[in-house]
Amino acid sequence: PIIPKNKNHISHPLKTKTAMFLGAKVKDLRGQEFSAYGSSQEDGGVAIMIIPSHSIAAQAGLKELDLIQEINKTPIKSIKDLRPFLSSSSQDRLSFKILRDQQVHRKYLNAETQ
Repeated sequence: PIIPKNKNHISHPLKTKTAMFLGAKVKDLRGQEFSAYGSSQEDGGVAIMIIPSHSIAAQAGLKELDLIQEINKTPIKSIKDLRPFLSSSSQDRLSFKILRDQQVHRKYLNAETQ
């Protein structure tokens, strides 16, 4: 028998958006995922999921499960907010505000580290 397609059926559930940033795999959080980081949806943030030890992100002191909330005092609410920092020149210094274990930390990436 042929089962008719249900036009109201969502064939692909909402997927979490992921991207690469400074050599690390990052993802947008959804819904209640924020509370695990000690953050709120309004504050936003991008979670680091995989960070190779040789990556630029690791050299900056970032770790897996860190939540990036700010770069150079610019709020980071989702992956789209990382775009201006993807093409940072080698002379830029990046200042990160992250949540790690529900505590605020500051990390820095200097041009010579890159």
